[in-house]
Amino acid sequence: MSRDLQRLHRVIIPLEHYTRWQENNRQVKAGALKGLFWQRAFGSGMDNIPLGFDAWSREENKISAHPNPETINVSDLLDKNDAWFDISAQMKLHYDAMANIERVLGNHEQSEKYQENSQELKDKINECLWDHHKGGYFNVQDNCENKEVTFTLSMFWALYADIASNEQVDSMLPMLTSSLFFRSEMPYPALAQLYWPILKWLRLLRYQFNEDGNYWQGGSWPPLVYITLKGLMNYSDVRQDAWFEYTASTEKYLKKLAQNLIQASTASGTTNPVILREQFYEYNSPTNGGPGKRDDEHKTPAKSNFLGWAGLGPIGLVQESLIGINVHETRITWHLHTCTDRTPTAFKI
Repeated sequence: MSRDLQRLHRVIIPLEHYTRWQENNRQVKAGALKGLFWQRAFGSGMDNIPLGFDAWSREENKISAHPNPETINVSDLLDKNDAWFDISAQMKLHYDAMANIERVLGNHEQSEKYQENSQELKDKINECLWDHHKGGYFNVQDNCENKEVTFTLSMFWALYADIASNEQVDSMLPMLTSSLFFRSEMPYPALAQLYWPILKWLRLLRYQFNEDGNYWQGGSWPPLVYITLKGLMNYSDVRQDAWFEYTASTEKYLKKLAQNLIQASTASGTTNPVILREQFYEYNSPTNGGPGKRDDEHKTPAKSNFLGWAGLGPIGLVQESLIGINVHETRITWHLHTCTDRTPTAFKI
């Protein structure tokens, strides 16, 4: 955005080394899953997301129970016979970014190579990680048919990374508008709610959605909410339903955050920023929009004053959605949805 090409010269070599590390250490080298990437829950940042494959839990238990975890080579403990959707989608997005940087720097041969890597990875993701019957992207183990069918919001990296076709979006978009999946008072829970009220009433809580969030078992996490909303915007030029969901959920999300600030200001009788910034949380409750809570004896609340990501996403959404100004490489577009209240309009400036 700054057009500072000197910065790109400074960062390209570390980024190339990072790319090689991911390919050497996190990419499947052989078999049916060749070319996809893998990680574990802690590697993804979604620490306690429910996982269905016992091998993953056993591996993490071995690591956490080790007396000197800093001395072990984690890769030696892992089977590495699986592939994960979110890291694979993120690497596709990474290849796109690398191709763009190399192009801007005039390294056209390298740029074309990254473009090829991106397309190959996109094709493999859609071939192996997409489930036509369930309408989503899932992790796999051993082969493409053995899917770990946990509905998590991370599947919407497919929209942000431009992996999903319009037909696939047809299957995914209703999940954001259904209370069985990701529709909630605070957009969007990290884990689908699938029949949670019934299971709670029957005391069958094996499916682990939590109304307070309990970290990644239902929490509304600002980075993943932002990625999901921006992913919808990627498809909004050709899909009115994606545009309506994007704008409606953005406004809903920002109103909940504003309510937290208003309540704190009313209770304290001040607009002191030191007090108000405490209302920006690591993650929010999906059911009321307040601080998320851990499912422990203390109901430990999410960390407050969590600026960056709890502040950067909302700032971006105010600019890019409510105001509607988006900066691209060669143009600025202004989406005037609040004026027409019908369809987006883009102007080249």
